[in-house]
Amino acid sequence: MLIKLKSLIVSGKKQISSDYVKAIFLRYLLYAFGVIDSLIVPILLKNQPDTYSNIEYLKNAIYLFPNILLGSYSGYTYIKYNKGVDLFNVLFKIGFISSFFLAIITGIIINNYVIIFPLLFINLYTIIEQRLKVDKKFSLAFMFKPLLAIFSILIAFLNYKFTLAIHYNFFILLTFSLAFFSWSIPSRQYFFFDSSFFKIKRIELLKYLLLIKKIFTGVLASLVLGVLIFSERYIVEKFYPGYLATYSFAFNLSQIIVVLISAFSYLSNIYLGEKINNIDKNKLKSQLKVSTIGYLALFIFFSITVVLIRPLYGHFDNLIVITLLVTIGKGYYYITGIFSPIAVYKDYNTKMLITITSIFICNVSITFILGMQAVPLITILIIDSLFILSYAFYVLDIVFRRISY
Repeated sequence: MLIKLKSLIVSGKKQISSDYVKAIFLRYLLYAFGVIDSLIVPILLKNQPDTYSNIEYLKNAIYLFPNILLGSYSGYTYIKYNKGVDLFNVLFKIGFISSFFLAIITGIIINNYVIIFPLLFINLYTIIEQRLKVDKKFSLAFMFKPLLAIFSILIAFLNYKFTLAIHYNFFILLTFSLAFFSWSIPSRQYFFFDSSFFKIKRIELLKYLLLIKKIFTGVLASLVLGVLIFSERYIVEKFYPGYLATYSFAFNLSQIIVVLISAFSYLSNIYLGEKINNIDKNKLKSQLKVSTIGYLALFIFFSITVVLIRPLYGHFDNLIVITLLVTIGKGYYYITGIFSPIAVYKDYNTKMLITITSIFICNVSITFILGMQAVPLITILIIDSLFILSYAFYVLDIVFRRISY
């Protein structure tokens, strides 16, 4: 897949810079810490299953918080590549101020003040990450989540070693704080504060609104998809609480495949933005074929791995089936993520939003009703996977049938 990504997509143009290839390998190397985190922390916290479930629940909720910026961070890269204008200073200033107040409001609403700082940290990371990608400083762009994994393992180990019975809120606060401050040291040049920082000028506000406007519906589509995936966890918590710890671990295992695939989609957003007017459709089709075959091979290998490690996690019921069902639909969606930037840059955002919103309403309605009827959890997960796959195929239909090249 990597070789094909390097040689395909752009016809008659220079092949992908070695910077991108190195970045993919670097992402894999750094995100290996995330895999280790997924495998070790459940064992270290096996005597505190509720704590583990709540940690994962909160962590994934925090990962959704950047969407509250209404896509301004994605609008930054869109305008940078389509208009050649760099509005990072505006993005950072207003993004920071709005994140600060929205994090406080969120903490008050959910009566959890500890979460305020992790919410602010994840938004600041997301904002600065965009500039790091544009500057091709991929090592710094990738570093935050591996640091999060390292500190998560460390704190879980200390909790296990000294039987601290740590509270999940404190666990989240410690891991996000330590990771963010460790990451911010080498990234400090992108933080800027002055005496007029909290005074927003009208022109700055208009520029920030432009960042939102350019890709607003596209980001809303991503938000709805994220909420759709998160709602699966909510259904499990509400109707199948005995499976919540198993589901949390299965979801983390599924992220192994997501990380392996998303390295390509992560970089394709930048690369396709730079080459959006020089894409060869035939080579794009070839890339889809290679990617799909690669995904199937990866999924088979992943399935075998899950079976092999199953004896280490005897405290999780039905782990194999739940893991594979959680993984298959989401994994293939991330394959489409390699190509979906084309749909974004070609202004299909509104149509994608309408489609994913319809899927979300249908999916949540059906699974909620079935959950009330106490149908087996496996049935719920199958339905969720089918709905996510349907959206993946819709995105591919846009890229390969509706867009003219």
